[in-house]
Amino acid sequence: MRLSDNGRYAFVGASFTASPECDRYGFNGYELFRRTSPTWTRVFVGSDPPPCSYAVPRDLVACLKTQPPGSNNRIARRKLVGLG
Repeated sequence: MRLSDNGRYAFVGASFTASPECDRYGFNGYELFRRTSPTWTRVFVGSDPPPCSYAVPRDLVACLKTQPPGSNNRIARRKLVGLG
């Protein structure tokens, strides 16, 4: 666990090595928590960086800037619209 410099956010992630039989059950992600007195609230779970709109301090983790939809997103959207 790591705390941000301002003490309001926490990064929680596991680092371990599992046997080959257990690899498929592994989780390479992490969780982010925000201090909400008197407790902590989970604000993110994943393995990619959180969106910049979450305003997580950069000393804790980098953010993922939003990108315009690419061709893969347009193809997926067409398939979903066709299902509806």
